[in-house]
Amino acid sequence: MRKRPSACRCRTWTIRCRRPAIQAAAAGGGNGIYVSTAIEEVELVPTSLGERWYAVVPQLGLNALARELALQAECLEIDETAEPQRWRFRVERESLRQPGLLEKLQSVLAGFVGKPVRVDIEAGRASDSPALRDTQATRARQRQAESIILEDPEVQQLLAQFKTARILPGSIKPV
Repeated sequence: MRKRPSACRCRTWTIRCRRPAIQAAAAGGGNGIYVSTAIEEVELVPTSLGERWYAVVPQLGLNALARELALQAECLEIDETAEPQRWRFRVERESLRQPGLLEKLQSVLAGFVGKPVRVDIEAGRASDSPALRDTQATRARQRQAESIILEDPEVQQLLAQFKTARILPGSIKPV
């Protein structure tokens, strides 16, 4: 039978980490009640092309790295008058800008639009990609779930009644 580490209190395990953000979260964070896990990293700058690309990506049926390329790509331009049709994207990760993945995306996109397509990919940080849109939606649901719990009168009463009570970081999940 394994012994519990000395950092264990009842059923709550204390996390020890060298990174200050994780130490703060493990310790209960700023006000001692709850540290949000819905942290903002990259700001989404919605565009009409981004909305169009977000709608197209699930219909392409891509797998593995080609799917990841499509999710991480920001659509910068669609020139439907050019022959072949030109789609230009921005992708940050070099590993996703490989020729084989570009060719796969190009062939699937050509099948989707029904005519030849030329895909160009440039290096740079995406500000409107399907992955960013999904992340923003997930974080919004997380913030909403946290606010529902933290604003609940019964939760507030329990936190006031038991001075050392706190909500464990990461324990609130949206349904």
